Amino acid sequence: MSMFTATKIVRKLGAAGPDVFPLALGCMGMSGMYGLADEAESLATIHAAMDAGVNLIDTGDFYGMGHNEMLIGRAVHLEREDVFLSVKFGAQRGPDGAWLGYDARPAAVKTALAYSLKRLDTDYIDIYRPSRLDPIVPIEDTIGAIADMVRAGYVRYIGLSEVGPETIRRAAAVHPIVDLQIEYSLISRGPERSIFPVLRELGIATTTYGVLSRGLLSGSQINGPGDFRAHFPRFQGENRARNQRMVDQLRQIAQEKGVTQVQLAIAWALAKGDFIVPVIGARTRVQLAESLGALNVKLSAEEIAAIEAAIPHEAVAGTRYGEEQMRILDSERDVSGQGDATQGRPSAGVERPPHRGGIRLPHRRQVWEGAHPVGKEAPMIDGPRPTHTQPGGFEIPEESDETVVNDSLGTVDTADSTGTDDEMETGDAKVNNLDTRED
Repeated sequence: MSMFTATKIVRKLGAAGPDVFPLALGCMGMSGMYGLADEAESLATIHAAMDAGVNLIDTGDFYGMGHNEMLIGRAVHLEREDVFLSVKFGAQRGPDGAWLGYDARPAAVKTALAYSLKRLDTDYIDIYRPSRLDPIVPIEDTIGAIADMVRAGYVRYIGLSEVGPETIRRAAAVHPIVDLQIEYSLISRGPERSIFPVLRELGIATTTYGVLSRGLLSGSQINGPGDFRAHFPRFQGENRARNQRMVDQLRQIAQEKGVTQVQLAIAWALAKGDFIVPVIGARTRVQLAESLGALNVKLSAEEIAAIEAAIPHEAVAGTRYGEEQMRILDSERDVSGQGDATQGRPSAGVERPPHRGGIRLPHRRQVWEGAHPVGKEAPMIDGPRPTHTQPGGFEIPEESDETVVNDSLGTVDTADSTGTDDEMETGDAKVNNLDTRED
């Protein structure tokens, strides 16, 4: 009997959504986005999560260019009715892994959905969401297209990702929204200012990623030239040294309570509201077990206040993304008080940029390239390559230390393991000192 069945631990995914386990499983790291992943261990981790009661599994159609969806489809095939599948869409990628742009036009929404249904080997998706706000497509058009698919039976619920209060309201006016996916942690508390109040008002939940701030709160260190975090301000130079002092504080508090830093950080997020469902990105069963242990950590109001006082989010050095990424995130514009209510809504008298080969030029390309600077994307030339000889249709490439991954569309958090390299080996999977998780 699963933990979910035995204890009836549930959280409501918004007023219009289903009951879900308090933690969701994010699977991006299982498809080469953060380096090599062991497919057998990935499948075993998904199954272990389901056995523990986890019933919300998150993916994106651009994770491994569809590989992640195929992996999940295989994992849940025999238990499809027991899980809710959450799928993000919109990112456009080339066969070399390049980020080409973003498209949330109604026709593109329905096309992406058709392909996801095939890769997941299912006839419906539980929660479908645009991964970002398309800068020149009204959010009403995008949500309206998904609503068409709800009425047709291909989608059950609609979600959002990294958008601000104005966009949330506009989307909810078209169709009920069950959740917003957004980064939230002890040191990334921006949503508390203006986004969470709107969610509470409208009866919308949040599935939060980055609870460990990409491993910063676990004390993770940059692991060579291929580590994507080397491009993130919080991990650079003096910023990293300053932030380490907060990490040391978190470690001390966790030790005094008899838990790990990972568990304390997740427990803090869980305690901030029952409308919050943290997304954990464990790639192995060991990482999963540690994260699930956070459910046993109870924090009083006094303990929460003490943790926040010891680790003040205002003191963090550096932003969660680079300058260009922060500039175009709809969620950050509103949080900073500089929101533009016309974002995603063409101005009167302004013509849309022309289409060439399915990509809007020049505005869409300009916006996207601003968020994905050259040299910071994930070149899939070093990732899984198409083949007909391996399960899932991909072969595992030779390991490269030069791979650089851009996380600005993902939900994966990279953190040091809490044990040694030997302790982190499970089956045939080797964690290599990195714990890739979306919490």
